[in-house]
Amino acid sequence: MKYTFNPQFTVEQVYRMPFKEERVYQPDGTIKYVPLSSKEGTGIAFFDQLLEWCSYYCYHDIKALAYNAGLDMTQINGFVYLLTGMDARNFITKYKMRLVDDYLRYTNLSATKILEQCGIDSISTFTKRMQKVYKTNIRGRRQSLRQPNDVGRYR
Repeated sequence: MKYTFNPQFTVEQVYRMPFKEERVYQPDGTIKYVPLSSKEGTGIAFFDQLLEWCSYYCYHDIKALAYNAGLDMTQINGFVYLLTGMDARNFITKYKMRLVDDYLRYTNLSATKILEQCGIDSISTFTKRMQKVYKTNIRGRRQSLRQPNDVGRYR
């Protein structure tokens, strides 16, 4: 008998915005930034650590995270696959694409700076992926995501 399973988590379910504060308009019309409430963890310590790494430290090599946890990439891939139905590389790529979307929508950072923030080494490879996934370039993606007053909503 073959065992089948459904992944526990999607990228959207575990995604954490890269921002720390949200803009709030006060009754008198002034603007105040308040801390974002932190997303509750999954309850799986290493996976929560991986998610934090994806959001804030993804410019570092995942092999360093594996080394610090005493794991090799085969173990990490199996672990991530059991939780998400994707190997670690695909999960991290989808997570980074979501990070890029937030930076495109809520900031005026250049594409180069955004990719640097998200730990993406090659702008040409990323541009090809953007074209394949969204059928547009980085500028077009930014325009399709952005709503009025989005810039500066988070920081």
